Amino acid sequence: MSSSFGHLIIIAPRVSRAWKTHFTRGTVIAAASCLAACVAFLVMLAYTFPPLVNEYDRHRLEAENDALRVDNKNIELKIGRLSSTLQRIEDMSHQVTTQLDKD
Repeated sequence: MSSSFGHLIIIAPRVSRAWKTHFTRGTVIAAASCLAACVAFLVMLAYTFPPLVNEYDRHRLEAENDALRVDNKNIELKIGRLSSTLQRIEDMSHQVTTQLDKD
């Protein structure tokens, strides 16, 4: 059996037993090389495939989004004006009905 390079002790809350393990220099090297291989693979993957949206399309989409935000704001303002107009018309209608009921 090879000599131990380090120990790992994990103590979980509400558990009476501690989990103890040791690792050797070989396991540390294997874990580090796996991590390096994963990072290298991800970097290669990032450089292999181009971004989903190029700069021209991104700017065009941003401009469209800005225009849609303005349109939505304008529609909200129109809805507010229509609501106030509708409320005013309903008040006038209520006044007319009360006047007609008096007569």
